[in-house]
Amino acid sequence: ARKIGSLKHGDCYTIEGVISTSGADVDAHRFLVKEELVVQATLIHPSDVDFNLTFVDVESNEVLTVCTGTPSSQVCQARLEPQSPEGESLFGIVVLPTFGESGYSLFLRSVAAQ
Repeated sequence: ARKIGSLKHGDCYTIEGVISTSGADVDAHRFLVKEELVVQATLIHPSDVDFNLTFVDVESNEVLTVCTGTPSSQVCQARLEPQSPEGESLFGIVVLPTFGESGYSLFLRSVAAQ
């Protein structure tokens, strides 16, 4: 898994990757959350492949949200709240290929939870 670091209100990240359905290929990107946030994710890829996005709580191994979308993009968001006594938790977003092999761009933006 690729570590992004801490994610806080107002942060934006762009992640580039390549993934395929051959083998057990998934791309996982992990980040630490220290405050309640809504993370908005946009996945862009060619229209001849199909990828999905999944938000997970890394510490509990719980799937929080699974998003599917149009042939060339997925837009997804999840409300993330730290659960540990230290006030921080590790979350991840996973790119899952369902058909094809290609590069992708993943855009993450965090906003304050309302």
